[in-house]
Amino acid sequence: SPSDAWSRGAAQQWASTIAADAQVLTTSDHVLSLEDYGTSDTTMTAYAADDDGLTRAWTASLDTSGDTDTGASKETPPTFLLWGENTLIHGTTLYNISTGATGRAPWAENESVVVAGDTAIACDTGDACSAYSEESANPRWSTTLTDASDGISRAVSRQLTSASGTNTPSSASTRPSISPRARR
Repeated sequence: SPSDAWSRGAAQQWASTIAADAQVLTTSDHVLSLEDYGTSDTTMTAYAADDDGLTRAWTASLDTSGDTDTGASKETPPTFLLWGENTLIHGTTLYNISTGATGRAPWAENESVVVAGDTAIACDTGDACSAYSEESANPRWSTTLTDASDGISRAVSRQLTSASGTNTPSSASTRPSISPRARR
């Protein structure tokens, strides 16, 4: 039979406050908030999450003014990708989710990027694609794929369309995820 604690329902374990108008991203062990999203002065704050609640880990300022489509509202999910277990991609900037340390991505600004687990695949408008691991700036492999950059954009757009209607662009599941969105 179920335990008494379970049968009485859920109990609040902890609470925290994040700005009501912030975009919120989650991984398995971090919560990230983006205040003033869609501007050149966005504040990203990372909180480590554990059984005791949220602990502020780091804060960074970044420019997200180019992240929304023309005419889109601020509810458009941010253009962030989770790469592997601990790297957050924003454009060509890589963030260590635990420390906030930044680095430069090995792909060019004009390439479309998609992440599959621990592999980031970047394709240029000429359909030249390269796959990267978190550990190396050297490509794992490179190839030419017909309509690759258009395919990435369409696939990500479909994914976002099916997930639209919420102000929280991601949630932690069995695998950490941040709403994927191809860079334009």
